[in-house]
Amino acid sequence: RVTSESVIYSFGTLLLDLLSGKHIPPSH
Repeated sequence: RVTSESVIYSFGTLLLDLLSGKHIPPSH
């Protein structure tokens, strides 16, 4: 079951990763 909090949290972290740009993309 998906809650709004989990969606917002995952979406927020994704935005932070894209904005920061310091994380290495998982391209092994």
